[in-house]
Amino acid sequence: YAFKGPTWKRWEAVLKAATAAATDKGDALARLAEFYEQTGRITDAIATWKQMLAVPVTGGGLAALKGDQLQTTGMAAISWLDMDVVEQSGLQSEDGKTALAEAKSYDDQLRQAKQATALQNMLDGRMELLHKNVPQAINYLTAADNAFTVPNMREWMRTKLTLAQAYDLQQDWGLELKSIEQVLTAYPTAVTPMLRRAEVLLRLARYNEALG
Repeated sequence: YAFKGPTWKRWEAVLKAATAAATDKGDALARLAEFYEQTGRITDAIATWKQMLAVPVTGGGLAALKGDQLQTTGMAAISWLDMDVVEQSGLQSEDGKTALAEAKSYDDQLRQAKQATALQNMLDGRMELLHKNVPQAINYLTAADNAFTVPNMREWMRTKLTLAQAYDLQQDWGLELKSIEQVLTAYPTAVTPMLRRAEVLLRLARYNEALG
């Protein structure tokens, strides 16, 4: 969805009403949390994911599987968003320290989840990157990148762009450009990757391509 201007307020009202009426609270809260992520409201997104995690997983079979998947998604999302806060606030700030501790907590909880290895590698890679441990970050992120093969997955894009960030710190502009262009192949109008691609092309002295 394109959440621009006053549109996001209307979507928020719709999603909140749908959540209040939903029989599947977990799924509805996940959609609301993702909306907050897309509109950059990190605090609201984290709070809503926590609400979702508090919804009991009931039933068996497919219902239980879906509930477990939502729990895994929620824990990974909170850890990732907390790392957004760390990046914005600084690793040594009070807000950064609090967010980092919570990110690690949910990261540790995720280790107990089944079939969450790829998510774990994605989060561990970003955690290492926050501490400027670039080679370790690249190892984790490469493992996650090899596991996330579907371009429409949010985790696929996050892994590609974080891997590009790691290559940037390593000053490996070629591999950084490769990761960014893989994202743009799937999402050709994505603004942030477009800007990052232009910046890398300038470093590589490919000025005409940067302006194109």
